[in-house]
Amino acid sequence: MTWMFQIEPSSEARLLRQYVSDVPMTAHRIGFLVWPGTKALTLALAEEALRVAQRVHPEVVYELSFLQAEAGEPTAVAGAWQLPGEPWTGRLDGFQKLFLLADEPPAGVAPALGSALKQLVRAGCSIGGLSAGVYPLAQLGLLDGYRAAVHWRWQDDFAER
Repeated sequence: MTWMFQIEPSSEARLLRQYVSDVPMTAHRIGFLVWPGTKALTLALAEEALRVAQRVHPEVVYELSFLQAEAGEPTAVAGAWQLPGEPWTGRLDGFQKLFLLADEPPAGVAPALGSALKQLVRAGCSIGGLSAGVYPLAQLGLLDGYRAAVHWRWQDDFAER
C-alpha cells in the first residue's frame, strides 16, 4: 500500500513557491515496516516528524509505503483499527529511508527479511527503528558501531542481547 502526500504548506511557503516555480518537486520514498501489535500512535509520531520536515522543505513530496514485517494477517485488538500494510516480500527495493516499527521487542527476524534489510543498507538506504523497532536492527548487526536510543523499560534487556 503506497500513499503519496504533501502536507499543506504555510502561507510563507506558498508565496515562496509562487516566486520560485522552477524548483522541481522531489519525491522521497519512505517505507514503514510494521510488526504485529504496533499501535497507531507509533506510526503517528513518525508522520508528525514528516510534517515538521515538510514545513522546513515545502518542495518535498513524501511517498510512503506501509509494509507488514510478518506473514499473515495482522492481529487486531477488539475495537481497534489496523495499521495499513502489505507483505514486505519483494517490496523493499527503491526506498531512500525505511523505519522499523514495533511496540514490543520482536522475538526474531525471519532469515529472508534479515537478508533483504542488509541488502537494502548495502544499496544505500537509511534504516532506523521506532520504539522496539531497534531490536531487529541490533539482531542483524546493523547498529554495530552506532549509538542508539532505547526506551528505558527495555534498556537492561536490550543491553543483555
